Amino acid sequence: MLFIYLLSADNGAESEIKSTAAAGWTVILTDWLDTFFHFRDPELVKFIFHASIRKVAHLFEYAVLSCLWLCFLRTFTQKKHLLIIPPALLSVLYAAFDEFHQTLVPGRSGQLSDVFVDATGAAIGIACVFLIVHLQQNRTSKKRIV
Repeated sequence: MLFIYLLSADNGAESEIKSTAAAGWTVILTDWLDTFFHFRDPELVKFIFHASIRKVAHLFEYAVLSCLWLCFLRTFTQKKHLLIIPPALLSVLYAAFDEFHQTLVPGRSGQLSDVFVDATGAAIGIACVFLIVHLQQNRTSKKRIV
């Protein structure tokens, strides 16, 4: 949560610099693709790639956050409904807080759409944990049979 908060505390210019540095390879990729596909508007393609990378970063951050919440809560209970709802709710509430926080930072704006992206990331994270646990249980049950 601290990692997300610190990234959100950057003003608009700092955020853009970090984002551009992190996704700088997209410029090289779109330039390379342009040599083959001859895009009508290469700058638009670069913008779309860059925006996509930012959204994927949101998904990933909140997938990790929800996994951490789930693992923490798993130390207290094994009931599935208590392992799905609280981590998802906590992640979405933090996403809403994070977007509100960004409205207080100069050059930044909070986006409701980012809360939806973050919620999707949280759901993906929780689903991944349950899938991994399910696959592990199937693997161990097959070993007992053999």
